[in-house]
Amino acid sequence: MIAVCAGIMARHAQLIVSGLEKSGHVTRRRVGRRNTYPIDPALLLPHPDDDGPCVGDLIALFTPHTPSPQPPS
Repeated sequence: MIAVCAGIMARHAQLIVSGLEKSGHVTRRRVGRRNTYPIDPALLLPHPDDDGPCVGDLIALFTPHTPSPQPPS
């Protein structure tokens, strides 16, 4: 599913996820017959300055935001 959404081959997606797992950015959990990969949004992204943004900041860039409904005035 990740590979299809990203437009890459399944093996390449597997290698990327494996690398993220080794770095601690995702963990693998078995749910029934499938694996899930929870993400820790508090972890910092690899950055030369060590003060780079956290994973949650990157996710927020790509997550559509729905405006909060405004109460009638």
